[in-house]
Formats: sequence, C-alpha cells, structure tokens
Amino acid sequence: MNARGWMWLALLSCPPLCLAATPQARVEVRLEPATGMVVGQTVQLQVDVLTDTWFSAAPQLPSVEVDNAVVSAPSSEARHLNLSRDGQAFFALEFTYQVTPTAAGDFVVAPLNIRVTPGQASAPVELRSEPLRFTVTQPPGVAVGQAVLVAREVTLTQHIHPSSATLAVGDTVQRQVTLSADGAQMMLLPATEFAAVDGLKRYPQTPRLTTLDDGRGQVLGGQRIDSASYVIQRAGDFQLPSLRVPWWDSTLRQLRSAELPAMTFHATTAPASTTPFSVQEDLQRLGQHGRIALSRHGLTWSLWGIAVAGALYAAWPWLRRGRQWLAARRAQQQRRWLASPRHAWGQIKRQVGGQPPRLDALYLWVRRQYGSVELTPLRTQLPANLSGALYGRQANPGAALASLLHSPALKRRASPGASAAHAALRPLNPRTTEPERSR
Repeated sequence: MNARGWMWLALLSCPPLCLAATPQARVEVRLEPATGMVVGQTVQLQVDVLTDTWFSAAPQLPSVEVDNAVVSAPSSEARHLNLSRDGQAFFALEFTYQVTPTAAGDFVVAPLNIRVTPGQASAPVELRSEPLRFTVTQPPGVAVGQAVLVAREVTLTQHIHPSSATLAVGDTVQRQVTLSADGAQMMLLPATEFAAVDGLKRYPQTPRLTTLDDGRGQVLGGQRIDSASYVIQRAGDFQLPSLRVPWWDSTLRQLRSAELPAMTFHATTAPASTTPFSVQEDLQRLGQHGRIALSRHGLTWSLWGIAVAGALYAAWPWLRRGRQWLAARRAQQQRRWLASPRHAWGQIKRQVGGQPPRLDALYLWVRRQYGSVELTPLRTQLPANLSGALYGRQANPGAALASLLHSPALKRRASPGASAAHAALRPLNPRTTEPERSR
C-alpha cells in the first residue's frame, strides 16, 4: 500500500476513535418510598448524575416545583456512588430533594434539566430526566384538613429550669420542649402550645429549628425546640399541664402519640427581713428597762432608712424581673449575631488561610447573605475553575486557596442589613392551590 492509501486509512479510523473517547453522562431519578405515600409524609426525590470519567465542575440542578407539595432543595454535599450499568463502571453524584405533599391526589414530578461537565468533554452536557408520577392518600383515622405529623420515629423531651432552688414570688420557671422527628422536614414540625396558668405570667420564646443528618450531608429528619418562661406572681402550688403530640407512623402505618407529663412546683412569698438582735434584751442588760433615747437627727435618719428599705423591698420583684429581661435581651442579641452573615464573614479569611484550610465559613456566609447553598452568586468574583483546582483530577488546593484570598469575593463587606433567616431554613418552593394546613 502506498503512502496515500495509508493516509486514507488513518482518516477513516479517526471517527470511531473519537467516538470511543467521548465521555458518557446520564441522569436517573427515583422516589423513596415509591408507593404508599400519605398526606404530610416526606418523600425523597433521588437524582443520580452519572459519568464514566469524572466531573470537572459541580452539576447545575434546577429548582423543583410540585403542585400541592412543599419541596426542599438538596444540600451542597452530594453522596458519591460507584455504579455499574450494562457492564460498564460509572461514577455518580446523588442529590436528594425533600417533597412533602399537603393534599391527597395524583402528583407529577416534571422532567429535570441538568447541566453537567464530564472530564475530557469539550463542552457541558445537557441531561433530561424522565417524569415521575405517584399517588398520595389521606392517613386512615385522620380527618381531611387535620394537621398531623408524619414520620418514621418521634421523640419528645422536656427540661424545667427554675431560676432559684427555692422558688418565691418574682422568680422564673422555664419550660423547654424538644421535638425530634426522623423522616420529616424541620419546617413542618408542629409548634408546642404552652398553656396559660393562673398566677404565672407566660413569655414564649423564639423556636429553634435544625435539621438532623448523618454527618455526610444526608438529611434524616428535623428538630424543633420551643420554650417559654413563667414568672411567678403569687405564692402557692402550680402545675404546668401535660403535652401530647399526635403523629402518623409511616413504618407501622398507624396513628400514635408522644406525651409529656405535667410538672408541679410550689412558690412562697418573698422572705421578710428580721432584726439580727433583740433591742429589748440589750436594754435590759444595760439597766435601761426599755427606755430609748434618740436625738432628733438620729430619729430623722432612722425614718429615712426605714422608708428607703421599704421602697426597696416593695420594688424588689420588679427589679428582679428587669434584670432577667435584660439578661434575656443580651442572650437574644448574641444569638442573632451568631446567626448573622457578618459573623460568618469574619470567619472566612481565618479559615481559608488556616492549616488545614477550610471553606465552610464561605459557604455559610453565601447561604445567609444570598439564601444559596452553592457559590453561584460569587461566580464572577471567584478564581476561574476553583472547583477543578480543589477537587479535579489535577487538583492544587494550596494554590487555589491562595488565589481565593486575593479574589474580589473576599474584599467586599457583608451587608449590615442582611437577614439571617436563611441560616435556619432551607429554600422552599411551595405551590399550593389551598392554604397549607399542616402547620
């Protein structure tokens, strides 16, 4: 064969070689559980993004909207999987959406459009998933419109914190109730109703909501902590009533309840001041037989002292309440500061420049400042290909973090008026045709 023939043979063999070298990518979606869902039950929408090479950038996931359901977006941490399809090995990232139906009926999850960048690919790849359909029914024994917690397991505990070992008028008793639910979203946990008690002034406090996870980004459930302070206004015996939370066991498929017992305590009046010595006995020992001689100035100062002591005694309950209010105010301001974007901002450079360097403060600030679990709002201010330099095949974390320290993203100031609401709740996408009744 001459040289021209060898050249044509090489050209004809190029397309199959190029085709074999093109990386593959696909997407798979599923529901867990796939059947038997009831109103208020949290369903996991699992999205697996697969490739036969690696991902040079994080997949771009869409927001999911489902009619008559509350949807929570996945966390920033994906689960890494090694799968086999048709005898071929794939690397996969698993993302989980939390979907909670608020009404019975048939539901449809529309196809998801996902943008991925596999390793060795010349351009990003657009993937489209298959639609999913499922049916939701009303839990047996629960009336339509009745709010009920649906979970795999529920734990209800309480703690009583008295301000003094011996309670008296003006003291405070705090009741704290913690509700933990496995398999339920934290924003759907019911609030604890603290009943009013005669003789006690009730002060409910802001609840605390947190997610329960396995430490690797997998959300397992939610937790809600409610508390109220009772200020004692009179002496006597008091009882904080028992509490009951009904819930539907999604595993045993039956209605159950979690209960807390009532708490009782006794309060006395404020102790009256007593004279540390007997004036009559001292006078008898001195032979004065009860005669008291006081100068005019001494009598005046004594009367003033008695008046001041009486005023302080009468105002003592209000002074104690004011001190407790100031302490609670300072604690609330401290909690707001710890949950603010500015606090997270102050930790970024210290963590990025530390040994070992960390990025959790940067992600926390972006979530509180912009309500995003990704660094997408800073994409124009971050170093180019930051994810590839940190996690790619030829990763160089030291150089990537050094360039991050000098990027425009770390030279701006946190907005003083930014809200910290996103630090507690994940982004929601509720679209309901009627008011949500599970809350």
